[in-house]
Amino acid sequence: MPLAIASPGAIPLTASTPSLSAAALNQAPAASSSTVTSVEAAPAPADSPKLAEALKALGKSAHLQSDLQDVASALVQSMQQVIQDRPDLAMASFDFQSDDGAIKVVSSALNANDKAWLEQTLNANQSLVKAVQSFHDDATDSYALWSDAGGQPLSASDADQASRLADTSYNFMSMFRKASQAMAKTMDPNASYTTSNGAPIDFHHTVNSPLSFLVFQKSNQAITDGTNIYTSSTGRTYYGMIKGNLFSMGDAAPGMLPNLPSGSIGLKATA
Repeated sequence: MPLAIASPGAIPLTASTPSLSAAALNQAPAASSSTVTSVEAAPAPADSPKLAEALKALGKSAHLQSDLQDVASALVQSMQQVIQDRPDLAMASFDFQSDDGAIKVVSSALNANDKAWLEQTLNANQSLVKAVQSFHDDATDSYALWSDAGGQPLSASDADQASRLADTSYNFMSMFRKASQAMAKTMDPNASYTTSNGAPIDFHHTVNSPLSFLVFQKSNQAITDGTNIYTSSTGRTYYGMIKGNLFSMGDAAPGMLPNLPSGSIGLKATA
């Protein structure tokens, strides 16, 4: 019988705690009622095959965070090219997904010709295509590992269904926007944040166009590299205090989970 495959938006998985730390990060993003915020081993033999597969699945799910960071880094070149070649699309609203090894543009605001041009531009960036495919593969691989751990290995049709769901469920600009919004909630509104060259760090609520993405990515890169300056409301300045993977916050990069019986894999989840 085919397994029930849940959309990653319905059952997100956070396999590790956020890696960002600083005096400024004083407010943790609230977890939704469906978000798994911690996963730990329940009593089970140390050599349990199910537990071993579950731990592998956790690793794959956690790797989605670095996969998403790779997508963001690779996307910079394409967004710069869009603005250079088609400045009329600098503020165009669109998203994109994986699509059977390629990239598909999703937008209700663009006409067919502009969507096709954007798709061609994104797919011409082989680093971006590879990063998107790595994200897709890790999402589907983690799903298969969870299924194995639960004693329900995927059939060929189940694996195809999981792959198709990974294509259609992950909208990358939406994931960037979710991470930006989560980060904005942690920042002190009375402080200032700048990059090492003095440019303001700005995490905002709209990441949906080439220009807004580049603004977001400038700030994201400063957090990733730790090349940021935080000046508190009292005037004290801290250098490189905020460092980590922005996409580890909240459920920006949720994993896909099969519908398995509770406790079937030797793990228990705490919301």
